[in-house]
Amino acid sequence: MEKIWLEPGQIYNLEKSALENETRVKILEIIGLDLKRLEDLQDEVRLKEQELNLHLVLLEQAMLLERDEECYRLTPRCLAYLDQCHGYELRR
Repeated sequence: MEKIWLEPGQIYNLEKSALENETRVKILEIIGLDLKRLEDLQDEVRLKEQELNLHLVLLEQAMLLERDEECYRLTPRCLAYLDQCHGYELRR
């Protein structure tokens, strides 16, 4: 993935925009503390690959999701959001 350079405050706008979408929040909740492959996410979210990829790219740009080889995982920033702002209890 190509690096993007952000001005101060831009990450907040990207994060806010990413989290305003129910599908993207659902994707984050599905991943939780696990590593998920694209195919697994596709099965659970029931979106076409192209549409799912768009959501995943937006979540990566907002620094809420990162890809490791073939799998996606939540960033610490995202885990904090789910823990504090969304009432999501993470099982550790």
